[in-house]
Amino acid sequence: MFRENKKYQVNLFGIVHQLPLGVKKMLDESWAPAFRKLIFDRIDEKRYAVLYSDVASRPNFPVNVWVGLEILKGQFDYTDEELMHQWHFNLLTAYALGQEGLGELTIRIRTIYYNRERLLEYEAKTGHNLLEEEFKSITDDALKELGVDTSMQRMDSSFVGSFIKKMSRLEIAVKVLQNFHKELPEEDQKRWQPLLADYLEEEAQHLSFRLKRSEVEAHLIKVGEWLFKLHEAYAQDEKITGLRSYAHVGRVLQEQFQVTKEKEQTAIEVKPAKEISPASRQNPADDEATSGLNSYPPTGQVLSEQFQVVNEEEKTSIEVKPAKEISASSLQNPADDTATFRRKGGEEHQGYVFNVAETCSPANPVQLLTDIALYPNTTYDEAIAAERVPHLKERTNVGEMITDANFTGEASEKVCAKEGVVLIPTEMKGRKLSEDELSLKDFQLAEARVIACPTGLSPAREIHNEEKGRCVIRFSRELCGGCPMVAKCPVVERQKFYSFSFSDRQAVVAQRRQELDQENYREKCRLRPAVEGTVSQFKQRTHNGKLRVRGYRRARNVVILMAIAINFRRIWDYLVAKDSHQAPFPIVAALLFAFVATIFAARRLRRSLTGQTPISQPVC
Repeated sequence: MFRENKKYQVNLFGIVHQLPLGVKKMLDESWAPAFRKLIFDRIDEKRYAVLYSDVASRPNFPVNVWVGLEILKGQFDYTDEELMHQWHFNLLTAYALGQEGLGELTIRIRTIYYNRERLLEYEAKTGHNLLEEEFKSITDDALKELGVDTSMQRMDSSFVGSFIKKMSRLEIAVKVLQNFHKELPEEDQKRWQPLLADYLEEEAQHLSFRLKRSEVEAHLIKVGEWLFKLHEAYAQDEKITGLRSYAHVGRVLQEQFQVTKEKEQTAIEVKPAKEISPASRQNPADDEATSGLNSYPPTGQVLSEQFQVVNEEEKTSIEVKPAKEISASSLQNPADDTATFRRKGGEEHQGYVFNVAETCSPANPVQLLTDIALYPNTTYDEAIAAERVPHLKERTNVGEMITDANFTGEASEKVCAKEGVVLIPTEMKGRKLSEDELSLKDFQLAEARVIACPTGLSPAREIHNEEKGRCVIRFSRELCGGCPMVAKCPVVERQKFYSFSFSDRQAVVAQRRQELDQENYREKCRLRPAVEGTVSQFKQRTHNGKLRVRGYRRARNVVILMAIAINFRRIWDYLVAKDSHQAPFPIVAALLFAFVATIFAARRLRRSLTGQTPISQPVC
């Protein structure tokens, strides 16, 4: 049963209020009070009420404390065990989450696990991610309160690994076989145990290590045959087909093997004479000569009476697919069936790609993350930009998005144009242009149309085919033929004119190349590298580039919590720096007061030592 945490009254007997003044001052200057005000107090507990039962029962553990713990885990990269110790024994952690002391509220690690599963189940059922909504709510409030300009933003992406080990094709197949066998009913396990003993008695990794390279394919085919037999044996059992391990069996068969079923063959054999029935057809001219019945058409009757029809069983052959035919989205490890594979820059990655957007206007007092998303690592940046820009436009009204070249392309640019967002790449995709030859970039362009050639000559005619998205421009043969740059120019000599053909896309790219040479454009491009530092902040919270979780939804929740933590740290650093700039006057005043007090104390001491008596004091 959901119950909101309304315990905000100050406990005067708590540890916090019994600390010495100096220690209490250190507590007030730490991150804990800021986290309590900026994050903990803003967590909307009612958002998570849908995770709990409406039936009257035991109340839930305070939601804002649980969500706060998850954010602190993302902030400090705690393990779950370390998080429990921090909550129960670290006063800063307890104070940041609304407690005035230690031991006032306890939690078991199992409660954390249950709440995480509730989050995943709710998202799978409804498609809504409550932590993502929390990130947006807290971020939007901070952007508004701090007056952050969101019209100009930058975006970048990077790989992040799942907490899985790299497995060979044989290891994957054997592990899937073992997992499925473990989930079968006990009686079925005993039935299959003797047949599968060679692949059940040791770990898949150990089996792979002791085989020679030449032996691997034979074993892979054998495992594939057993997987096929198991898959077919339980294809009609609804309880078994609903198992996750059964789905893995079918997936491995589809991804790693070529399953070929031969056509059914029929053989016709003559029956022995002694097996022919007396009631068989005696003569086609009189098919009622015996029984007087015509139960079969003539052909069917002869086949059934005179011949033995033998149907051969359907044969299935299992072959291993060539490595080059294995998809990047194939199963990488049964422990995480959502992780994908990608090779980039000579490095192999198994897991996902996260994409982050943040503000970057130079006038902002602090730059905050505005969007965080996670995708399979087979997703390209162009597709990510096409999906994320509309969301950012709706929430933050972004007008300019600074990215690297990988985010550009027809799909992303079309979406940006529709949303009214200017895409500003720092470089262009494709090969570098030769300095010895002229290209479309050297022509004078306006709105992706050629105004003049590099020498200033205007086209004599322009033909644009909107359906094909191509344009042909023609130049005067007399003027163009005598140009000293015609040898380096991309125009082609025709019988009556010189022509130059290009696509609309090429014109857009050429115009963008021209913009890259402009100083005001380059100035905006210089704002992008800082987003790589943001990516680094996420990477610092991983271990060798891997998260501590498996599965797309779990990984997504982790990077969202990291994003909230990074935003909090940035706001806190800004507030600390702001306070330090405002501190000189109070410090000077305190020093001046101390200086004056010291002077008066010195005078009083000197008078007492010299025997001088104040005038107001009577002499005895």
